[in-house]
Amino acid sequence: MNKGTCYICGQPATSDEHAPAKSFFPNGFRQNLVTVRSCEVHNENTSMDDEYVRIYLCGSIHSNIQAFNLFTSKIVRSLQKSQPLMQLVMRGATQVTTASGPTLALMLDRTRFDKTIKKYSYALFNHRFNKIWNRGLIVATPFLVNNDMSQDELGEFITEIKSEHSSVFGDNPTDGNNPQVFRYEFQQSESEDENDVVLWMKFYEGFEIFVMPIIGSTEATL
Repeated sequence: MNKGTCYICGQPATSDEHAPAKSFFPNGFRQNLVTVRSCEVHNENTSMDDEYVRIYLCGSIHSNIQAFNLFTSKIVRSLQKSQPLMQLVMRGATQVTTASGPTLALMLDRTRFDKTIKKYSYALFNHRFNKIWNRGLIVATPFLVNNDMSQDELGEFITEIKSEHSSVFGDNPTDGNNPQVFRYEFQQSESEDENDVVLWMKFYEGFEIFVMPIIGSTEATL
């Protein structure tokens, strides 16, 4: 881990950042969490963004019992205590019927979601390679859908890539000391440039997210 400079901009660091946020990890699942150094600018208070993303991941039907327990305990209390957070999460919520029965479909603030995931991605790259990931990033997951419940374009792309490269993307990413909460793995692309890796993350043993560098970009951008 780089001790002296910010994981995103390289300016002098003033504090530590967890990636993902420490709140994602229940008690008993906090072994060797990833931390990086951050400057004042990039250590802005993003606790609501972290909580917003945690709610979506823990509330997903793809996530495990640890996510469910976290949702029904700490997240429910968090929503009850914060009216702004409750309003943010419930904005545009609609009732839908799935194979498991009726449930709520939440409208995602994709800009907020992607920015938070990018923040974690830059931190993980810094932790893994001890340098700044000098690329703009694209966030994709097969588990977000459009208003008509169809898979979004990036999700379809990821599903196709995983199908074509099943030998590369197995059941689980390989890195991370708390696999029931979070695992990740960097996969090298056809480019030999270390900045052109693809980051594969899995939250709560089910919710997969892929982060890809933007071709032609040369700096980290949230």
